Amino acid sequence: MNQDLNKSEAFAPFAPNSVPMTNAHEFLESITGLAAQIQALQQQALAQITPVVAGILRQRTTNVALIERTLDQLLDVCSTPAAVDLYRRLCRHYWNIDRAATASLCARLPGNVGRGCGI
Repeated sequence: MNQDLNKSEAFAPFAPNSVPMTNAHEFLESITGLAAQIQALQQQALAQITPVVAGILRQRTTNVALIERTLDQLLDVCSTPAAVDLYRRLCRHYWNIDRAATASLCARLPGNVGRGCGI
């Protein structure tokens, strides 16, 4: 840090009113762009997970590791109703295999803290 600056000058860029409006607008646009990219990645991941869930349900798979891994992957994209629906459908299937584990996993679904997930 430059020895000639006093403390208030050194931290001036972090002052609340020091950012010009154009920079704040650019910042907001960049955040909006990042949010759109995250949503696109979540949709891509959901598109890849959907056939896995369909296969587990169709084959009535009892492979606990596969089911739990798939539920964990679904949690990463549970910001959409379609993902929440898949999560709940897979939980319903898993309920017949391991109720305690299912209850624990169900509690991790966003919005379900302290209540069941309706399986």
